[in-house]
Amino acid sequence: MIEVSLCMIVKNETEYLGNCLKSVEGLFDEVIIVDTGSTDNTKDIALSFGCKVFDFKWINDFAAARNFSFSKATKDYVMWLDADDIIDSVNRERFLALKNTLTPEIDVVYMKYNVSFNKNGDVSLTSVRERIVKRERNFIWNSPIHEALVVYDCNSLYSDIEITHTGEFSAKDSIERNAVYLKEAISKPDCPVNLFYNYSEFLRMNNEFDEAIRMLHLFIEKGGKHSGLFMLACMALHHCYVNKNEYEKALDSLLMYMDSNKPRSEIFCTLGEFMLEKCKDVDIAIHWLNEAIKCPLPNAKEGNYLLPECYYYLPYFLIGKCFIQKREYKRALDAYENCLKYSPNDEEALLLKDKLSKLLSQLT
Repeated sequence: MIEVSLCMIVKNETEYLGNCLKSVEGLFDEVIIVDTGSTDNTKDIALSFGCKVFDFKWINDFAAARNFSFSKATKDYVMWLDADDIIDSVNRERFLALKNTLTPEIDVVYMKYNVSFNKNGDVSLTSVRERIVKRERNFIWNSPIHEALVVYDCNSLYSDIEITHTGEFSAKDSIERNAVYLKEAISKPDCPVNLFYNYSEFLRMNNEFDEAIRMLHLFIEKGGKHSGLFMLACMALHHCYVNKNEYEKALDSLLMYMDSNKPRSEIFCTLGEFMLEKCKDVDIAIHWLNEAIKCPLPNAKEGNYLLPECYYYLPYFLIGKCFIQKREYKRALDAYENCLKYSPNDEEALLLKDKLSKLLSQLT
């Protein structure tokens, strides 16, 4: 069996760290915690779980802190987590199976990351990340913010293990803190291309759509078409132009993705909603939403970022709205019943199903 070091960087993580460490107890052969300046009892929590704790003076560089944490690892392989991540019981078993079967020629293990959840508790955004790397390869982290492992010339394994993020994905203080780092990073000539997209997220949240559009075009011009974020960037451009009532450019933003990539349900759902809500063309909306339903779920290699509800729940929900507008109430009811097969506790779908059922009973 291989041995794996878990390496984490933390600061003031009292709220989350205990849950994270409890979820991984017994999985790793050592746990390295690098503290970047906590003023609470984060380090005491780490020590209570038997972790090796090191201090790192914060220099406004997440990659530097990650690289320092990796330098303290001593086992065959190194894995990373954030303090608000957990490994649930199902994935604990998968992880132990991986340890028993991983062969030395594998340099990198990719895992699915459940990033955020919708109001029904369903996963709304997933990504695929490099989670485990062979220590002797000395892969390094790059970028002072939204850091990423730089892996190359390697044998990779895409595992079935899922890591779950439990923190507040869009915490205001975190976003504003990161925006300061991002603004500084994008001013430098060697800025990683993905940071232009990341900064556009902050701008869009603050309704600064013109500057967000500029950042997104810079992202694309500097090579973003080859990034796993390209689909999200096209959808972000669409969102910006819709908010500026520039509908032709909004449509072109989605078509830009479709011109050179495999069909994705996320794009079709966005097109369908756009046609329904902004263009008022219900039949064209239904066409694109049916295309969304036909799309197969991308595998880990094909879909670095994924909006899962676009592959099961959302197209049916939007088709239901379309048929209500067409006064085809039985077909609308069928659509909401399909919604509820995938998300049985969705309050809005339940309410609409109930209203449509009563309406149809009155009409017959």
